[in-house]
Amino acid sequence: MKSKFLFLMAALCALAGCRGQADGPADDQSDAIIEGAVELLCDRDIIIPNGSDCANLRLIVTDANGIVHDVTNGAEFFISGESEALASSAFTTTTPADYELYAIYGMSVSEKVKVSAIEGIAELPENKGDGEFAHRILLIQHTGHLCPACPRVISVLKTLSEDPDYASRYCHVASHSYHNTDPAFSISAQNLSATVCSGYYPDITYNYNVSTWYSMEPNDLEGIKRRIDELQNPYAAVGITATVTHKDGKLYVNSEIKSVVNNEFRLAYWVLEDGIYAKQEGATAAWQNTHDNTLQLMYGSSFLNQLYGESVGTLRAGESVKRIVAIDCNEDWVLENCKVVIMVSSPLGDEFEMENAIVCPVGGSVAYEYQ
Repeated sequence: MKSKFLFLMAALCALAGCRGQADGPADDQSDAIIEGAVELLCDRDIIIPNGSDCANLRLIVTDANGIVHDVTNGAEFFISGESEALASSAFTTTTPADYELYAIYGMSVSEKVKVSAIEGIAELPENKGDGEFAHRILLIQHTGHLCPACPRVISVLKTLSEDPDYASRYCHVASHSYHNTDPAFSISAQNLSATVCSGYYPDITYNYNVSTWYSMEPNDLEGIKRRIDELQNPYAAVGITATVTHKDGKLYVNSEIKSVVNNEFRLAYWVLEDGIYAKQEGATAAWQNTHDNTLQLMYGSSFLNQLYGESVGTLRAGESVKRIVAIDCNEDWVLENCKVVIMVSSPLGDEFEMENAIVCPVGGSVAYEYQ
């Protein structure tokens, strides 16, 4: 018997948007106990103790033939140390604490899973919009302070950011990967550029596309605009809302996505920092020595998850899913200058497609963006 993560309680959760995971085997409606190895699954390991935010538990059984059955409806769920079963497979609470949960199905007892109810995490902003979600692409600048040709691109991207027709159509990530002596260098930047950059600097890549570098493109403002025009969709397949809270040495990113199509999605989180001073080789103006949007960390348990995000399962059109992640802060970060890029991707054959992205500052929030 083994387990992953799950949660408990409350009929109120139905009103608050709590639901079971969309992926996996169909619910088994039989009253007969299915023999096999039980596994407890949970869609979240952090919730806000507000009485409505919830984590959804699911129990599966793998029988002797290797067939997986969803037996959530026939199981009971408990908090470790308490004898009374939870009211449902959706867990919510108003008491901040670390909870251990387990399930009983027939004579089988699952392993325990942990869910932390943490107070002080900012709630998501009210959704006041309607209609089609706005779409942003990801623009990645591959650069470094010792790169003598990079100031040309730095100037082009500054001009682009000041153009009201383009500033809200992309998220800018500066990957300082040219040399590891760069004050804005990070291992995440090194890994990212090694994956999508041509190896020639300066370079610009878009979404998850590997560079098709030629020497003048990164310096061509109109060429960059054309790329954005080509890649930006009339509307996004998924919308994103988020808050970022600094608490006890961690950044808590509270995010929710809502889909307008049936698809599987992944959520990625990258930490950026503005205002890093590094004397730029070849600089033509003093402002080019101060570097913004520098990639400091790609969050995730593996590079695949750092790049494309952790799976949140399959959503049907109109459905939403919420996640909270805790990112350990680096003591060198100036947190008032930090922000988090939240990105959604989906599988496309053997690759992944960038669906949408937003940038949320530490201590701030971003509501769903509409066209």
